[in-house]
Order: sequence, then structure tokens, then C-alpha cells
Amino acid sequence: MKVKSEISGLLFLAVLFFLSGIPARGADVRNWLLSEQGVQPAGLTFSWFNQVPMDTAVDRITHVVLKDKVLFITTDSSILHVIDAETGSTLWWRRVGDKKYNTYQPTVNSKIVGVVNGTVLHIFDRFNGKYLLEIPLYGEPSAGPTASEKHIFVPLLSKKLFAFPLNPDTISRTNLEASLKEMDEVRKTVKFDEKVEKQIADLAKEGEHTQFLLKKIEDDQIVFCPMFGNTLVQPTLATQELRDEYISWTTDDGWLVIGILHSSKEATNLKIFYKISVIPQTVYVDHKRIGTRKIFEKNDVQSQPLFVETDLTRENLKVPEEERKGGLIIIGSDLGEVFAVNDHSGNVQWRFTTGSAISEKISCIEKTCFIPTESNILFCVDMETGGKIWDTPNITKVLSLSAQFVSALDLQGSLVILERASGKLLKRLSIPRFKFNLQNDESDRLYFITEDGLVQCLKDIRLTKPVLRETPSFAIAQRLAKEEAALHGIELAEKAAADPKAKKPDPNAKPEDAPGAEPPKDGKVPAPAGGGGMSSDDIFGESTGEKPKAPEKKEEKPKAKDPFGDNIFDNL
Repeated sequence: MKVKSEISGLLFLAVLFFLSGIPARGADVRNWLLSEQGVQPAGLTFSWFNQVPMDTAVDRITHVVLKDKVLFITTDSSILHVIDAETGSTLWWRRVGDKKYNTYQPTVNSKIVGVVNGTVLHIFDRFNGKYLLEIPLYGEPSAGPTASEKHIFVPLLSKKLFAFPLNPDTISRTNLEASLKEMDEVRKTVKFDEKVEKQIADLAKEGEHTQFLLKKIEDDQIVFCPMFGNTLVQPTLATQELRDEYISWTTDDGWLVIGILHSSKEATNLKIFYKISVIPQTVYVDHKRIGTRKIFEKNDVQSQPLFVETDLTRENLKVPEEERKGGLIIIGSDLGEVFAVNDHSGNVQWRFTTGSAISEKISCIEKTCFIPTESNILFCVDMETGGKIWDTPNITKVLSLSAQFVSALDLQGSLVILERASGKLLKRLSIPRFKFNLQNDESDRLYFITEDGLVQCLKDIRLTKPVLRETPSFAIAQRLAKEEAALHGIELAEKAAADPKAKKPDPNAKPEDAPGAEPPKDGKVPAPAGGGGMSSDDIFGESTGEKPKAPEKKEEKPKAKDPFGDNIFDNL
């Protein structure tokens, strides 16, 4: 009887595990791999899989970020893994800070990846993992950082948003050659990916004089503004212009806030540009169905704002083409209200009511956006007018979008393929309940990740290249460099016109010769003009007080020599 009792207990635990949908630590990878034959009925093909190297007995995946066809994955032991999202090859990995502290969601631009560990912001070269900068923060973060091409924004629990400048630095050819020799020594014990090897070889080519580095940040270059509450999700970067950067976030006090960071030769200021309340009504609840009615306010905003680069709303299209500016920030609230706001004007272009709380991020493609709700109804909305096109039940999350299809998850955790034009269910595919079903905002690819590091990619069987829906950060960096070069040429011409003795600009000068450009040869990129403190014109009358004192620098312990000079091998 005792043996039967033990067997029954084991069977009961096995059934619980199967129903939970969570892989056992050290479980066979084959149980979680989606097969080619299994996904073909849904019009998909198996692209690749990779196992993140980690101790699956104690380590777990914490965050997954997709940017420019690269996956940035962190674990709870503070390891950052970087994987090519098209081939599945591991590009590089390294430890971030101390594994005793919390590691937040990473952020990426065209050159760097930034990760907060504890109360320290760590910045790496996004291509080879070289340590670039360590920035002590002024307190505990409330969410992960967000990077533009010129700054990195960090929200703190002190209800302030800080902006740290990313000032490029250069080193001489002699130092570069020495660095390359040191990297040769490292390669004797560490294997780099082929892409990284190619980048190292490209650096060594004749004519390359610089290696990307960052200058140390001075206190007077750091700017901040109030957040009007705490944000529990990463802020969303909106329009990036030559002198102005727009950033949006939501707060636990029910605000959608748009900030603007203005950089000029004189100063850099971060101030609130616009804020709206996303609690347009008060919900009345009967207390135990007897007695007087009491007011219960739901004012949380759990979802991350979606930014659409071009404002295609009917209201914006009424404006003359030469005067149209900005993109569209779309956000949903716990009350089921969806707002579409122009980030330049602050105008609410349209509103849409779903009738149910919204916690997942909204997705968009072309002129339609897709809104999943906690009542498991997916709404398809026209981005021009905010009118409903269709809705369909039993959908919990949108995973990716293409020209014809919507890939999503249903209530049972199955992968469903919907017709984009009508919402009609085309295919349903039973899959394991993965810990991370990545919402892909930049292409049609599907990524599934287990908590113990198995990463796999599916793609449309009819498409050889990904359908991109988002401008790559490299293209944004090139645009800003061209604008900087053009502005520099105008400034030189104006100076020459005002001063006949001044040297006239060379009409044959290349754009990369201008400050602020991003030259492939000499890499001379000037740092943005510094500034500091809160703007004096606080239009909302909320004083931020004086800037907090910088954290005291702890005495550094002597470390073992590292060829990169940044102790990549610490604590491994």
C-alpha cells in the first residue's frame, strides 16, 4: 500500500507539472522544440533555435529585448546574452554588475546597449560587448532605461526622470593598434562570433583611426524632470530630431506624460511638454451591495506606450503637408480607454473605448492598430479615425504582424493566425506554454523563449526576408548625422557672410567632415552641448528641488589585469 501511495503521489505531481506548462529545471530541450512538421499547417517554418548558456538549476531568463534584428537577453544572475535574431548565433555575452542586485530591462541604440544593475547604469558597445561606461544613479530605478542616439533616460523611484548624455570619444591610431593586439590575446581563450571577428578585422584596416568610446559624464551635463508619479514600465522614445528628443511614459497616478529634451550650444534642458489624464471617468462600485455608494478610482496604467513614427490620423492630415510634425503615441488604461496623442502638439487625435482594462502593449502596422484587452477581446482600429474595424474574442496577446496576417495567442495558449483584414481565424496551433512569447514590434518573425534559456524562431514559409515595420536605429543615426552636417554648412555660410575675412566653407567638403556627423573614417563626433538642472519654466508648477547629490564613490578593490581594461572576466 505504501508503494502504491508513493506512485500515486508521483503521478499527481507529474499531472500538476504537465498542467502548469512550466518546464522542469534541466528538462529535455526536445520536449520544447517546435518541429517543422508541427508548424507547417499554420503556414510557418522553423528558422533556428539556440540554448542560452546558463546553469539551468539556479538561473532564469528575466528580460528579452528585440532591436534591429538582434535579441538582448538578461538572466537573474546578471548575465547579458546577445543573439542574432535572424541566424540564432550568439554574438557575445558578459556579466552586468553584481548578480546580488536586480538587473533591469536593457535598452539599445545604434552603438550601445545600456543595462541597469542595482543603482548603477552599465553601458557596452553593442557589437562586441566592450565595457564603455559606468554611471552611478541618484537612487533606485522604477523601470529599465531608454536610449536615444544622444542620451539615455532612467526613471527613478524618487519620481524623477534623469537623462545622461552619450558623448562619443576618440582614441589615436597607436592606442587602437595596442587594443587590437590585446584582443588577439583574448581570442586565445575566448571565441568570438564571426560577425565580431569581421568587425575587429575592419577596425584594423588602413584608414581606420578610431574605436567607439564614451567620455566620462560630468554632473553638470545631467538633466532631469518630474514624472508625476512612478512609471513601472520602460519609457517610450518618441520622435528624435537634431536638437529635440521626445520621450513618453505613464505613471501609477494615471498620467500619460510627454517630455522634451532640447539640446543647444548653450544648454541642455529636459522639461515636461504635455501630460494628459488617462482616468476620464470615475467608476462607482456598490459596497457589499448595501448602504451608500463609495467611489473607487482605477487609475493605474500598466501598458507601455506605443510610438508610431508618422501621425497618420485624419486630424493631422488636415494640416498642410509642410506643417505636419511628429508621430503618434498610443496608450491604453485600466479603464479600457485608448488615447492617440501627437507627440509634438500634445493633441489627442482620437479616443477609443474597449470596455476592459488594457495591460499588454498595443501593436500597429500601416494604418491599423491592434488592441488586446484583459477581457480577451482583440480590437482592430483604424489609426486615421480611431474607428473600430473588427474585433475577435479569446485573444490574449499579439505576437507579430505581417501584410496579410496577425499572429497571436488565445486563451488556451495556442498560436493562432488571423486574417488581418477581417480578424477571421485561419489556423490554430497547439504549442507549449512558453515563459516568454516575445511581442515583435519590428518584423513578422515569431520568437518563443523558455525561462531556462531555449530560444527558437519561426517565420512565414512564404517570406525569405523579414517584413520590417520599424525604422532601424542605424537609419535614424545616419539621418541625424546628415542633418547635423547640413546645419554645420549653413552656420559656416552665415558666419562667412557676416565676416568677409572668415574662411569660406569648402563646397567640396564631405558631410563626414562636419561636427556631429558620423564619419566612417575618422569618427570625429563632437559631444552634444552640456547643460544642467531643471528648466526654470516649470509649466506645471511642480518644483523638483535641487539636484540630488551624486552617490559617494566606493573605494575600488584592486582587480586582476584584463586586456580590455574593463575586467570582463570578473565573477565568472
